[in-house]
Amino acid sequence: MKNYNLIRKIYLSIILFLFMFAFDILLNEMIYGQFYYAGPFLELSLYILLILPIFFFKSNKYSLIYSIVIGVIFSLLVFLNLMMFESTGDIFSFSYLAMIGTTVSVFNSSYIPWKSIIYSLIIYLVTSGLIVTMYFLTKKGSEKIDKKVKYPAIISGIMAAIFLIFNSCTLFFVKDANESGLNPFQTINFITQTQKKESLNKFGVLNFSFSDLVTTINPTSNDKIKTEDANDRLNTSDYQGICQNYNVLTIMIETGCSYLVNETLTPNLYSLEKDSINLVNNVSKNKTNVSEFIGITGLGASQTSVQSGRIKDRYSLPNMLNNNGYTTSFFHDNNNAFYNRGEEIKNLGFTNSYFANDINPDVIEGIYKWNGSYPLDSDFVDLTLDKLVPVQDEPFFTFYTTFSTHGPYSKKCPNYTKFKNLGYYSKLKEAESEGKWVNICSDDSVTIQNQIEYIQCAMMDFDVALGKIINRLKETNLYDNTVIVLYGDHESYYKSDNADKMLMSYVCNIEDSDIYLPERYSTINMICNPTLKKAYAENNGLNENEIVSYTDITSPYVIVPTLLDILGIDYVADRYMGVSIFRTQTKYDNLFYSHETQFYMTSDFVTVSQEEDGIKFKADDILDEDQQLFMKKVKEVVILIYNYNIINNNGGFE
Repeated sequence: MKNYNLIRKIYLSIILFLFMFAFDILLNEMIYGQFYYAGPFLELSLYILLILPIFFFKSNKYSLIYSIVIGVIFSLLVFLNLMMFESTGDIFSFSYLAMIGTTVSVFNSSYIPWKSIIYSLIIYLVTSGLIVTMYFLTKKGSEKIDKKVKYPAIISGIMAAIFLIFNSCTLFFVKDANESGLNPFQTINFITQTQKKESLNKFGVLNFSFSDLVTTINPTSNDKIKTEDANDRLNTSDYQGICQNYNVLTIMIETGCSYLVNETLTPNLYSLEKDSINLVNNVSKNKTNVSEFIGITGLGASQTSVQSGRIKDRYSLPNMLNNNGYTTSFFHDNNNAFYNRGEEIKNLGFTNSYFANDINPDVIEGIYKWNGSYPLDSDFVDLTLDKLVPVQDEPFFTFYTTFSTHGPYSKKCPNYTKFKNLGYYSKLKEAESEGKWVNICSDDSVTIQNQIEYIQCAMMDFDVALGKIINRLKETNLYDNTVIVLYGDHESYYKSDNADKMLMSYVCNIEDSDIYLPERYSTINMICNPTLKKAYAENNGLNENEIVSYTDITSPYVIVPTLLDILGIDYVADRYMGVSIFRTQTKYDNLFYSHETQFYMTSDFVTVSQEEDGIKFKADDILDEDQQLFMKKVKEVVILIYNYNIINNNGGFE
């Protein structure tokens, strides 16, 4: 007696195999212009794995239903990739489902891959015809099922063995798209359009989709995947724990540019610089709230994501310090609704937050005029000093964003009168007459010179506020066991007539200025602690009584990992875009990336893409190995940016 039940299952498995194979051919032809994937065996082995359950069902009806479900899901995955490729040149990722609302709002008929739809319908019609023909040919005796037959079990065993052989051989011989030698299932979920397409081409739609789905559902599944360099860095810092249990005070200075530090006009900044490791080649170019976010999380995100107030990050600095017994507080003399900071700061882990709403509500009305009528930093510190520098048993982490130096910079601004009445202008003119201060735009127009004077006076007001903080630390005997970080959010927003100064912002109209020069985005970044500075000076043969400089390029991304390093707090190094300045292995470990300008930069290279023709060289004697190191770091950063921005739509890393 023929077992028509088994025959139908065999026919059905062959049809499902051909169905998936046909759609994979369609995808390869449309995207890659080739017949099949470059590494076919891993994809083919998964066909077998998906076909196996057909033989587990006693009823042909359930086998047919299963086959239809698998076929629809598989063809849908292929079609989503084709539609993404047609509309954007990218391929589908499950993380894009978080942006489906945005996609629908901009979707139009030109994005529909009509050619692929026609071919898909042909595959569906042919498959349906084969299934109908199969049931017609095996109609006789189809009701006679021998439950004791062993053929299904034998066939399943053979297919399982084939799957294991194909899969094991493929995993042994095939390297993943990053050439790290890891299992492709661990590393297929990548970043750029180019790398994702390379991964899909190498491993197939099933493998790519599986890895992408796992990573999207559980972002922490990639935590175990670390580069060899990242693992090495965990044990290479000579300064790890040198400031264990110290207080941390991070001050992000609005428009905090290093040329505004002056021994006579900003004596507190200058004295703090003498107790610091001065990151002299620091660059930053982001909106204020994004730079603020970077200094808190060690990672960047788009302004839309930051401003959403929905991002949660268990690896943020306040969360890491909360877990180590710190009290964490955020301060800014602006409305907590601006940039949605109230929600953002709470979600990032700060246990306390102090805004103008609570501390200084009278200033809120003037803030939104954006005409230079901002509350003074010197006044805000008077109102919050006991909270900024608390005297308590447990260590504290304070993050303070300043306000006085926010533009515009004009004598028409209301704060001009305040600065004049406080004596800042008279001190500036006196210093200028004595040769102790020089207007960096002295060969520009009077209007430009006035802008520089204004911003210098604004920085003098911050310096007064800083002096009050330093005095408080010293009076309470907290100065020596407090790490103070000062950094600027972005460069000065003013127009210079002289392109050689390289101090212009995006508001400049100078056509021949090079936007890829790091000097354009130079900002303050200093890490202050006497113990730390002394150790660093001794280890590097520097004079601890002079200003000590760290000369490799840095950005605000280095702040969080560097602080965790010297505080002796264990952390996952590759969860942050920057590397602790004490754990770098090459000068390309840290690079400058701006969400505003969207290019990657070191002193030698700048690139706006990951292709070789997208790299601009900044020096003549660049080695190929240097370029490879630079591009390796770019790819690492792009991975974090991509994953972080996508995951942010689902609430961030929790």
